[in-house]
Amino acid sequence: MKINPKATLNEMFNQINTAELDQVRKRGIKFLCGKLPNFFSSASSDASFSMFNREIEDLLIKNVKRTLSDCDAEEFIMFVRLLASLSSMNTLQGRQELVAIIMEQSELGKKFNSDDLERIMILVSCIQQAIPLFSKNVNSNKYVLMFIDNVLGIFDQIADEGIRFEILKSFADLCSFFTWSSTGTDSLSDKQIDAVYNLLLNYLPKPPVEAQVSQETEDKNDDTEVRFNFSYVECLMYTFHALAKCKQDFLGSPDNKDKLKDFRLRLQYFAKGTKNYIKELRNTLINSSLNAKTDADNEQNKIRRVALKVTTNIDALIKDLFHNPPAYKTSITLSWKSSQSLEAQGVQQPNKQNKRSLSVSNDSADSDCSARKKPERGIYQPPTGKYSTQNSSNDKRRTFSYDNQKTRSRLM
Repeated sequence: MKINPKATLNEMFNQINTAELDQVRKRGIKFLCGKLPNFFSSASSDASFSMFNREIEDLLIKNVKRTLSDCDAEEFIMFVRLLASLSSMNTLQGRQELVAIIMEQSELGKKFNSDDLERIMILVSCIQQAIPLFSKNVNSNKYVLMFIDNVLGIFDQIADEGIRFEILKSFADLCSFFTWSSTGTDSLSDKQIDAVYNLLLNYLPKPPVEAQVSQETEDKNDDTEVRFNFSYVECLMYTFHALAKCKQDFLGSPDNKDKLKDFRLRLQYFAKGTKNYIKELRNTLINSSLNAKTDADNEQNKIRRVALKVTTNIDALIKDLFHNPPAYKTSITLSWKSSQSLEAQGVQQPNKQNKRSLSVSNDSADSDCSARKKPERGIYQPPTGKYSTQNSSNDKRRTFSYDNQKTRSRLM
């Protein structure tokens, strides 16, 4: 490799692309992705690695692009990490190029079909790999607009609840890096933001008319009660909040008074259910945390803490949208991002308190009792195994709903 890196790279990629056995192909990819980052990182400090320069990086990028069109999920992730380790990819232009390489594999520019679940999951995987590369200087505008045009339209046709939830989470992650643009292809149209708004309304029910509520109706069937899907609403409300911030006349315009009135009625009704759920979660957490004796009890408390983060996020966004005109100043950390952050902190700083902690303490307890109980509870670790978001599309995801009678979590 060090004697003639150019010829070696070309030959290795030729073997990878033509190998008949998957085992041979994977060995070649693992070798490249394991060794090359060290070779390139040593080029600046070790003269014996000086041949690994920009020309070789460009050759590597060219070969990786050609190979990405026919690789599985594991190979795709290895190649992305390899490219991310290159010095040319650590510049602003390099990050933009790497994002383009990743998102090109998702085929986001083409219309999606609700039956093609494999392609949808490839899109989700591509977005997950691209998210760490976005920043205030590398925005996601282009991909957000393509997502609205080519994916949101088939959302209601997808039967798998787990995949639907992954789609919404990926869309919310993309919208975190959406920036204002008044002109050009990256500008948000009224039709596009209206599509997001209408999808949000599907999960913000209208308040029931008092005259239509009777004891007879209530006794007929408990299934007629409105259920709030907080997990979906967190994603969609965050997404709408991020996009409407760049198009504030969508709700603030005098021409949209009726739309704003209807929206606030729905928000008010949903806010009431959210506050009730938050109250029940906090009360349950205080009692169950003190009495938790088994692993099952602790697992239930972890689920409740995630639900509490979801609902407090929604409550904060609703307060922002209730301003006249709606304000877009609130900044929240999405529930799944909070879980990932706490998991990372739990390894290095298990005793450090974080102001965004999902844990709920008993405010009425004295300080000695609080100090004694906190080390036992520790820092929240998110569910793993079959509830992990890293699993395949067949795994079920956990979302949270509420029926105004009792707190419950629903497995999707």
